[in-house]
Amino acid sequence: MGALSELLFDRLNVADFLMVSGITLLFVGLFLELTKLINGRLMRNWLLIAFLFYYVVIVLCYTVFCRKMGNLTQFRPIPFYNLFDGTPISQFVYEGLLNMVMFIPMGIGAALIKWNKWHIMGGALILSMSIEMMQWFLKCGCCEMNDVINNGIGCAIGLGLAQCFRYNYYSNDKY
Repeated sequence: MGALSELLFDRLNVADFLMVSGITLLFVGLFLELTKLINGRLMRNWLLIAFLFYYVVIVLCYTVFCRKMGNLTQFRPIPFYNLFDGTPISQFVYEGLLNMVMFIPMGIGAALIKWNKWHIMGGALILSMSIEMMQWFLKCGCCEMNDVINNGIGCAIGLGLAQCFRYNYYSNDKY
């Protein structure tokens, strides 16, 4: 599998990804311009779905596809194993916060589309587990249960922030 992953992803780098991202945003902009006649919630939801999709692509690129393939094949199914293996607590907290922050926009975006919160959490956990399994399978990162848990917490924080925003927006609208 190592040779196949090298063949497929070795030439993909950040510059290529940014170029593809720019083209994607251009098409999203053209799509929105063409659908300007559609007003209201449908237009807003399409915009949010497009940016949510774009965000997922960025997360996948950052965590899997834009990484150098190597021999890193650690599989850590035990949650928070690194609290007991001598890893500095600062590194544990830092990595946990980064994983949480990475999934906050997903919770906010999906909640603003008004999808069911359990579907959002399930989707975030499936995406997170998929990322971890791809990192292990493609040998470009560690497959850790910590990351899945922290990503889920980040998505839940995003859902909570969206609920606060929605509550404040509608409560201020009544006055």
